[in-house]
Amino acid sequence: MDADHPATGSILHACSQSWRKESSRYVNAGKTFMIENLSVLFASGDLKFAHDLPLRDEIESDLASFSLQTTAAGNQIITQSRSAGGHGDLGIAVIVGAFASQYLRPKMVTTHTLRGWY
Repeated sequence: MDADHPATGSILHACSQSWRKESSRYVNAGKTFMIENLSVLFASGDLKFAHDLPLRDEIESDLASFSLQTTAAGNQIITQSRSAGGHGDLGIAVIVGAFASQYLRPKMVTTHTLRGWY
């Protein structure tokens, strides 16, 4: 990755279970760790879906498509079944958002009009 990439606070979706803050711009977070974090938030009641949440069924379906498997070498891996209905993007967005809410400092997101560019 380019160290001068303009995005700040980006999360790089990595395959390892550990996560670390390498700079003020990027965070590496493992799939397993991020999904476990979401599971804890649901189990503790800290995160709940509103009964009338738009796309609730789709989000729940995406989250249910993740499964834990053990390889022949004894490693646990998380896989996701994909259907014609989607690729888990909504579920992944919830997983990343839950991780960010617990492990990243809040930052202000703003928009500006770019002037002088055509």
